Amino acid sequence: MMDILELIDITPRAFAAYQAFVRRLVRALATIDKITPEEIPDEQAKEQEDGSLLVWIDLPQGKRVEFVIPKGDWAWHNRN
Repeated sequence: MMDILELIDITPRAFAAYQAFVRRLVRALATIDKITPEEIPDEQAKEQEDGSLLVWIDLPQGKRVEFVIPKGDWAWHNRN
């Protein structure tokens, strides 16, 4: 699966927030659920009715984590 960040452009502010979210997620998963970074699947995304972008990861143990990029902080750059 292609990394969603290869399909969108995001503002520096949104990128910094997303990177902080991912760092916290990886630390929590390693500590709490004993999941390695290699076991974390690529994120998926869907544009929401309000123009935001919902980004989620379905984790191996059936949990889902989500991150929202607000409208105006992202745009598709290569929609196939």
